[in-house]
Amino acid sequence: MYASTLTILHLAFLLLPITSLSPFPSPLHVPTRPPPVPANPYLWCQLPTPYNWTVIDSSHVAVTHPTTTPFYLDYTAQIQTVYKSRAAAKSSLLRACRPNHFPNITPLKVIDTTFGLGSDAITLAALHATSNHPLSIFGIEQSPAPYELSYAALDHLHSSTPHNITLIMADANTILHHHRNHLTNGTATLVDFEYVDLIYVDVMFPAKKGSASPKKGMGMLRDLLPAVNVTRDCELVDLARAIIREQGGGRVVVKRDRKSPTLSEDKPTFVVGEKERVRFDVYLY
Repeated sequence: MYASTLTILHLAFLLLPITSLSPFPSPLHVPTRPPPVPANPYLWCQLPTPYNWTVIDSSHVAVTHPTTTPFYLDYTAQIQTVYKSRAAAKSSLLRACRPNHFPNITPLKVIDTTFGLGSDAITLAALHATSNHPLSIFGIEQSPAPYELSYAALDHLHSSTPHNITLIMADANTILHHHRNHLTNGTATLVDFEYVDLIYVDVMFPAKKGSASPKKGMGMLRDLLPAVNVTRDCELVDLARAIIREQGGGRVVVKRDRKSPTLSEDKPTFVVGEKERVRFDVYLY
């Protein structure tokens, strides 16, 4: 019942004319969601051949490919794995995203600008859930297929584990641009909160020639996401840093391949995991 109600409310929000929400300046808009397949409310976006949608059960939808088993997300299982993992509590991800301070008012506010399949957001949420400082995460995903998989998984998760994660399908550069204008000029914004403790950026790494095939989920993401655009990625980091700097404090965390260049002309305040497969460039303000 909860999942059905949440889906209806979610669809109703996305289908509202933008003028009924607030006078957003062009080109900010929420993508209009086409009518869902009656029995399967998530299966609406067209996947490139040979990918297709399938239904696993009443709670899970999956992407299929002729050469692999169906792929779907199970955040409940991921959270249980995080709870049981001692390494997760000491991970570079958690150390990089540790807040500058713990405010008296919780939860901590996070914008995940590149939600993707939600792995890092769910890991952070799980690690903070048992502390006195849980997270409120505002996720942005621009590509329909990862968005649909993640939204379905969040919907299913909420039936057993209430969470404070909001996910929208939109262009992160546009959302951050308008949120920055909101902070300086009071114009409208889609972001749920005024002060942001952390803005997280995890853009797709360029594919390496001759490297081992990425795991199934990541390989699928590469096929279903737009090509890497370094200029747009750098703009996203600059916008994130500007928002944190202009609001008076916080941090920006940028996840990068260990050998990839930074996405900013300025050096990070510090780097976590320099000797690991991926590193985290941290900008403090």
